[in-house]
Amino acid sequence: MKDKRLPDPHTIHPIAGYNKEIYVQPTIQNPNIIVGDFTYIADAEFESHMTRLSEWNNDKLIIGKFHRIASGVECVMN
Repeated sequence: MKDKRLPDPHTIHPIAGYNKEIYVQPTIQNPNIIVGDFTYIADAEFESHMTRLSEWNNDKLIIGKFHRIASGVECVMN
């Protein structure tokens, strides 16, 4: 980067003024969803894309670092 600042994985919108792409990790509310730094989705939010994530049977979704999740993707659990 020209100004030698590093991107912050804990910011929701990595591109200032553009809200159609977000870093997923800082938006997660469910403790059964684990997402690594800099993973982003081409959408305004992520958790509504979860289908049948059942907490009673300890379902977990784990996504690593530096992944790109397409708009309209659906994560079907269980």
